[in-house]
Amino acid sequence: MPSDNFTGADGTLLGTYSSNWIVKPTPGTILISGNKAVANNIVGYPYDVETAYWNPSTDVAGTNQWAQGTLKFIGGNGLGGLALYLDTVGQGYGVVYSDNSSQAFIIGITDFGGGLSTTSLAADGTQWFDGDVMYFEIDNRVVPGTLTLKRNGTITATVVDTTYTSGQYGLCMIGADANCGIDAWSAGDLGGSSLNIVNIERGIRGFMRGVAGE
Repeated sequence: MPSDNFTGADGTLLGTYSSNWIVKPTPGTILISGNKAVANNIVGYPYDVETAYWNPSTDVAGTNQWAQGTLKFIGGNGLGGLALYLDTVGQGYGVVYSDNSSQAFIIGITDFGGGLSTTSLAADGTQWFDGDVMYFEIDNRVVPGTLTLKRNGTITATVVDTTYTSGQYGLCMIGADANCGIDAWSAGDLGGSSLNIVNIERGIRGFMRGVAGE
């Protein structure tokens, strides 16, 4: 299972710290600080957004996937969070906590003329605190494109979106300072495959006929 506690020397760029991470846009400014990955003077066009995905040569993420990390926040304007379904240019889905808004957001991340921009898909309306565990998943097994955010194990937001259908798990960072980051990151697959509702219904009907002695 992919995981990282970001134990590199303070000030080390994430992409330099470990070949497990591929930062977009390259080379990126996400760095290690106090055993966490943080936003650091991210300046891009049109927004100050960077993502980092787990190198697929190490582990290829499945269709139904999750990522988890501990939110480390000490005030300021930086936003730290998780990402799923990241492609090779850094597009996909993310969750970030905004201290200015006192809530977390599920976002879509898109390429915009060489930079990355975001669109809010759902807000959780929940105040988060330093040390809270952030969990994000994509589950296609019942309703394709179901995105779910949890805070300390409790669901705080969910939305359905099918813009992206595959990719790698990782991180999403927004902001111009190193005040918000993620520690104790891990990710994996939920298991199982997407359910075929038609076949399920056929199976149920067949079972019921058997019960009825048809």
